[in-house]
Amino acid sequence: MKTPKRKITFIGAGSTVFAKNLLGDILSFPELADSAIWLFGALEVLLILIAMGFPASYPEALIIESLLQAIRGAAFAIPGALGAQEGGLIAICALFGLPAEAAIAMSLIKRVPDVVFGVPSLLGWQMLEGWALFAVDDRRIRFDLLDDAGEFGDHAGASESRRAVA
Repeated sequence: MKTPKRKITFIGAGSTVFAKNLLGDILSFPELADSAIWLFGALEVLLILIAMGFPASYPEALIIESLLQAIRGAAFAIPGALGAQEGGLIAICALFGLPAEAAIAMSLIKRVPDVVFGVPSLLGWQMLEGWALFAVDDRRIRFDLLDDAGEFGDHAGASESRRAVA
């Protein structure tokens, strides 16, 4: 019988040395070697830092990402954590000796998926709501054209309603 894969999540706070040692200790166990560990956000941070020319290691990227997610979680009342993510990254990156410009650039790069997927989704949602609004207006007009028997008639009231709508 195959054993289920375990998932490990780090929610960052505390000493960076402690988190780095903890990750190394966890990954040294053979039982956890094939565990599904979802750390793609840290990989994204690592790739961003390397692309900008800063020396970085995966544990540092993991700590930056986990602290950033903790800040985003704490700023749940702010839509999209606008401003909280940027300010948090400036403070977090300062702990690792990265300049504020690099932190803002990383924040903008991490916002790209929000824009690429969020804006078209909002526009599509707006279009659907607009179509629903026009469908409601169309039904209202049709009900105005019905006669007392509930059928479209050619009586004077229906003709006047058609002229008023057109």
